[in-house]
Amino acid sequence: MEQTQPNEQFKEIVTFLSMNRESRDEALNIILAFTADYEQRVQWHGTEVDKNLLRVLTDCADDEEITTKALQALVNFAQDKAWIESMCELNVARRIFEFLMHSVKPTSSSIRTENAQIVKVQFTEEGGTTDVYELKQGQGNSIQFAVMLLSNVSMAETGQNHILGNDKKTKGSIIENLCGMFTYFRSSEMFDFVSNILANVSSLKAGRQWMIENSKNVLSPLFLLL
Repeated sequence: MEQTQPNEQFKEIVTFLSMNRESRDEALNIILAFTADYEQRVQWHGTEVDKNLLRVLTDCADDEEITTKALQALVNFAQDKAWIESMCELNVARRIFEFLMHSVKPTSSSIRTENAQIVKVQFTEEGGTTDVYELKQGQGNSIQFAVMLLSNVSMAETGQNHILGNDKKTKGSIIENLCGMFTYFRSSEMFDFVSNILANVSSLKAGRQWMIENSKNVLSPLFLLL
């Protein structure tokens, strides 16, 4: 990520994410209020806000309100290529997968919500744009936001490679498990964004090859839903 002089006030706000619940909640409210557009998100560079938000997901995994706000902020940051690259360095895919494994239960259900709107974001110097999901504050739930975060991360090639993985033993394991959740909770809207992740990763030659080689576990169960 391009290094800029961090905003000292924002840097101080980030420190509150590791304090008591009241301080953490207030910090999250401020972060959400100042991540609505690119110009605001740039001011957080150098504060390690993404690193601390990911840590909140581990420290407060059972606090739905706190984790939802943290994930919403991460989704906002993941509208920008620089933040996606930073999150990939922090192993965002594995950490979100671990959060989902902790949070997703066979009895999970969701209330249908209009929790996102599609916005056009420029990812290339040539001026090309792509669709990403921008959240409206106060809607959805943490599981939806977690999958939506991976969807936004997968919009960039760096994120696609990261989610697919490079290790021979674990390559594609996150995608395979997301597909399993998608098919298991087929009557729920929580995992609708998995289809976006699959489509984005399939834009990679390595992604298409992996899906073909693992079609029995990945593609075949999806075809049954059609």
